[in-house]
Amino acid sequence: MTKPSTQSLKAAVDWQRPLDWASSPTLTTLRDAVGEETTRLIVQVWGGTILWVPVSPKAGSNLTAVIGADKCAAVIAALGAGLKVMIPTGIGFASAKRLDHTKIHQMYDNCASIRQIARANGCTMRQVKRILAKLPPKPSPQMDFDF
Repeated sequence: MTKPSTQSLKAAVDWQRPLDWASSPTLTTLRDAVGEETTRLIVQVWGGTILWVPVSPKAGSNLTAVIGADKCAAVIAALGAGLKVMIPTGIGFASAKRLDHTKIHQMYDNCASIRQIARANGCTMRQVKRILAKLPPKPSPQMDFDF
């Protein structure tokens, strides 16, 4: 599997909107550790999905590629090394948008990953899983035989 480029990570969704800092302690922890601009970049790239925090700020990690080694070290110190962290979208409950279930179903039928669907719709992976769980089961490709 090839690693995504930094450009493709940053271009996932347009996140040029105000963040609801009170919506998540993770956002405020990140903001205190690396500043508002870098936190916005992290939300732009990983918002609504899981960020794997590396053990060390090595050159091969996606986090280091996006925010640099110094800020990666600050994130490691703030969140913990070697953990997976759900990065919130920063939208908050008051301004949450209604998701297009049809679009999510179509993307799923076209073999998009849960992560890709969440990024494209500006929501979390958990929301996508909940929407997809309501889908009726697909018919089995096996043939039924009457005995």
